[in-house]
Amino acid sequence: MRLIRGLFMRIRNLVRAGRLDRDTRDELRAHYDRQIAENLAAGLSPGEARRAATLDIGQIDPLVDASRDARGLAWWDALRGDLRYAFRQIRKRPGFSAAAILTLAIGVGATAAVFAVVDAVVLRPLPYPNAERLYSIYEFNTRGNVGRTRATPLNYIDWRDQAKSFSGMAGHIGTGFTLTGRGDPRFTLGQLITTNLLDVLQVKPRLGRTFLPQEGQAGQHQVVILTHGLWVSYFGADPNVIDTITTINGLPYRIVGVMPASYSYPAADYQLYVPFVLQGTVAGAPPINRGSRFVQVIGRVADGFTPAAASTELEAIGGRLAQAYPETNSTVSVRMKSLTEQTIGDSSASLVIVLVAVGFVLLIACVNVAGLTIARGQARARELAVRTAIGASRGRLVAQLATEGLVIFAIGGALGLALASWSVSALAASLPQSLPRINEIAIDARFLAIAGGFTLLTGLVFSVLPALQVARRGPAGDLAGARGTVSASASAQRARASLIVVQIAAAVVLVTGAALALRSFQRLNAVEKGYTLSHAMTMNFVLGDKRYPAARDIRSFIARADEALMAAAPGVIQAVGTTTHLPLQGNNLENVFTVDGAASTPGVDPPIAGVRGVTGRYLVAIGGTLVEGRDFTEADANGQPVAIVTADFAKKYIEPRPVIGARLKMGDADSDDDWRTVIGVIADVRHGGIDREPRPEVWMPLAQIPDSLLATWFRGVNVVVRTAVDPISTVPALRQAMRTLDPELPLVSVKSMEELAATSTAERTLETSLLAGFAAIALTLSAIGLFGVLAFYVAQHLQEFGVRLALGATPSGLLSLIMRRGAALLLAGLVVGLPSAVLLGRGMSTLLYGIQPFDPPALAAAIVLMTLVTATACLVPARRAMNTNPVRVLRQD
Repeated sequence: MRLIRGLFMRIRNLVRAGRLDRDTRDELRAHYDRQIAENLAAGLSPGEARRAATLDIGQIDPLVDASRDARGLAWWDALRGDLRYAFRQIRKRPGFSAAAILTLAIGVGATAAVFAVVDAVVLRPLPYPNAERLYSIYEFNTRGNVGRTRATPLNYIDWRDQAKSFSGMAGHIGTGFTLTGRGDPRFTLGQLITTNLLDVLQVKPRLGRTFLPQEGQAGQHQVVILTHGLWVSYFGADPNVIDTITTINGLPYRIVGVMPASYSYPAADYQLYVPFVLQGTVAGAPPINRGSRFVQVIGRVADGFTPAAASTELEAIGGRLAQAYPETNSTVSVRMKSLTEQTIGDSSASLVIVLVAVGFVLLIACVNVAGLTIARGQARARELAVRTAIGASRGRLVAQLATEGLVIFAIGGALGLALASWSVSALAASLPQSLPRINEIAIDARFLAIAGGFTLLTGLVFSVLPALQVARRGPAGDLAGARGTVSASASAQRARASLIVVQIAAAVVLVTGAALALRSFQRLNAVEKGYTLSHAMTMNFVLGDKRYPAARDIRSFIARADEALMAAAPGVIQAVGTTTHLPLQGNNLENVFTVDGAASTPGVDPPIAGVRGVTGRYLVAIGGTLVEGRDFTEADANGQPVAIVTADFAKKYIEPRPVIGARLKMGDADSDDDWRTVIGVIADVRHGGIDREPRPEVWMPLAQIPDSLLATWFRGVNVVVRTAVDPISTVPALRQAMRTLDPELPLVSVKSMEELAATSTAERTLETSLLAGFAAIALTLSAIGLFGVLAFYVAQHLQEFGVRLALGATPSGLLSLIMRRGAALLLAGLVVGLPSAVLLGRGMSTLLYGIQPFDPPALAAAIVLMTLVTATACLVPARRAMNTNPVRVLRQD
């Protein structure tokens, strides 16, 4: 308590420092005047009376200072004095100050903006209570190349009912919905969720309630919960929306809840939630069995259980299910991953690389300012020497110089944070929408505290170290220095040279990283994709189960839609094709196939391939390549079952036997699917993304897709239109054609194939752009720093150069001298930077495509660029040295 009271008194004294000084001075003056009066009364003359009073009491100003020291305020006075002097120095040298502050603002602003993104996406906890106990639960299939898959509905039910280490387990499925009744039809993505999903996440609606358990049964399932975004954009933020009816997929749904604005699970794209029916039968609903793996499962580990114990229990449950259901579960195990890792995915690696890169930019900026601080200190050597000679301690000089540096860092840091606050919204807008948690990127108090603390720490380090370097010298050499010259110790020169080596090394790392990313991106864009991006456009629509209840209704509408779209712009539209799964959109369906006549080899898994239903002109529409055989025709719709396979499928599962004429079927040899004759082979298609290797695919006429698949999984229809002109210009005609067929069926996701490709590689594009930008900043700052070192070196040695020229040295000799000094700094920077660049390349290995981390062209590009930058930075100081007038310089001695 006494300690707290004492601290409070010191703070109060600090706030009232001026008033206390005045009170102390007034009290001392009263004692002084009273003592003078007493001395005069004793018969002393006025002069003797004042002298005696001074000897008895003391001088007033020193006593006031002593009183302030006793109150613990001396440090405050010193700090105020140092701050005032620092601001005077900034005003006195506006060029130096502006250069240092702007350099820091660029470094701090870029670092803070990128950190805001990394913080929101990677570092910040998920916005759910005790999010560290949430886990994604999935199946892993060791058969073929399947690997990780989602769960089957019945497997999920068994996990939920048998696992005791989870307080709750929920499932959800993404799908599309069409809303009508409020103006134009609105298509939106949504989720079928088990009724306990929001309870597992421990989130509550802003309005209304969550789903009731009985609403997961058929007949009670037509209720909906809206996201905040859909509530605002489609329902006008109506506070009375709860318990009203809206039409979804042609059926009435009662609105029971609205989620808060901060809620966006599993992604911001999903705008509404309806119950996933696990009890009873609903027309058009996903099948409830053990063979169809489409359920995403999350669970909350119960208190008192560790994630390891939960994982062990799931493995045991998976083992029991494999024994009980060998047909579907014999090769399947159960695994779990934290929901944080699941949400972030592969984005964390690229963001961390970018953060490391921008950290190098900040390092270069700080090193630049530190070098400028040392140079400024050397320019003020005589001033500092005089202050030392008249009694200033080295600690006092360090405090003064460090305060000046901290003021510059504080101003530059504040300007940088302001720049980051302005630019982070622009950066967030340019980020790919596939980046997780993008809607959470913002400047908040937590970010400002972390960024401000880091800036302060950086400023302290890069202010104190240069101050110690400058204050290390004694006064004798500077006071005796030659008039008109700038004196600098060898240690100061070495310090500045070391800082430049650090700058060059950091720039080499950044340039190498940018070169690696650029070469990787070039290789990626040059790969064979299996389709042609130009002059092709894609769009989607979803056929609801009320207007199109049966598979025949879906087939009939798709055939009419292809004809109507083809006729929408005669002579402009060259081909229209429809497919169940469009490349580059992340949709996929794989199945086991049996090839007739293929020997079953023990230990070798059966063929697994992507299943695609397409109409006759789809291959032409995407600009694909027919390698062998023929394409589908209209006659195949009602003809014998046929299929087209990709070259990879043919090579792996049919060759060396003839491919054309081979027979295959979905499932095993005893499945209900018909044997299909292979009529063509097409070039491999990079379906999952440009940066993903192609996988085997089997295409079949969409009209021959089994009814059970078409009515449940393939209601989302994807159309590709190839045109002779800019495809976007045909959108109004295409919309009108679709409106004529079905006025309540909106076209959605209207994008060119080039846009889809750009979205597929958006994260790589962003990473490459940021690395290239940071490398350009690093090169610029390094050039400025190198120029400053060499310019300072020339200024220090002008007399030496004058003597050399007077004794017969040539200007070219001086040029060679300056260039050698720059080359020495460059070589030292390369020696330090190249190994670090190789380490960065290894860290980027998972992000590179088609090149190795140790890439000689990338390293060579970094060396060449740094050499050019060094040569450019050397030229101006070298020209000054070459143009030195020896007579004028020698006269200054």
